[in-house]
Amino acid sequence: MAGDAYWLEDVDVNGTRTMHGPVSVSAGMGSGMPAESDATASETRMLSQMNQAVPATPGSQQSHVVETWPAAAAPSVGQIQKQFELAAHPAVKIYVRHEGWYRVGQPDLVKAGLDANVDPALLHLYAEAIEQPMQITGATAGPGGFGPQAAINFYGTGIDTVFSGTRVYWLAAGEGRGARIRQLPVSSGSTSLRRVIRRQWNCSSTRFISRRC
Repeated sequence: MAGDAYWLEDVDVNGTRTMHGPVSVSAGMGSGMPAESDATASETRMLSQMNQAVPATPGSQQSHVVETWPAAAAPSVGQIQKQFELAAHPAVKIYVRHEGWYRVGQPDLVKAGLDANVDPALLHLYAEAIEQPMQITGATAGPGGFGPQAAINFYGTGIDTVFSGTRVYWLAAGEGRGARIRQLPVSSGSTSLRRVIRRQWNCSSTRFISRRC
């Protein structure tokens, strides 16, 4: 009620009690409260909704994933020459704005101008005229082996320049085998993982105790 004084007590987990106040309520505060209260109520979520995506509130700051950007550097003479070469020959341009794993199927690439009879081994992927490794799935060897079930897979990133936030990847057929993502052998099990964790823990303990690790 107006004119009353209120105290707020907070109790820490260790039992410490702290009083905050007094706080007085003025008579004019009630007139502006409904709109704020309604907005707060509309943003309140049930416990069952905590794992669901919610559209951002207008004017609020959104959390976002910190993305990796390619290092900005002036292109070399070789890069400039390679870019002219790419622009002078048939190529498919793939636009990427955000960091992540990308898959582009053969039907979409053919629609964008890729030769349906291309030899998949001769496909090259470039960004800033520097070849980028990629993975090709669903293809068979030889000309025409990049069929409708095939696709290219690559890890792409956007770009952060004063001109654009979109990075352009060029897919083109060239001479020689293109760069590919190397496949690592499958792990034999979780024993090695437990061993690594145990050694790291021992190392951390030694560093904490004796500072010799």
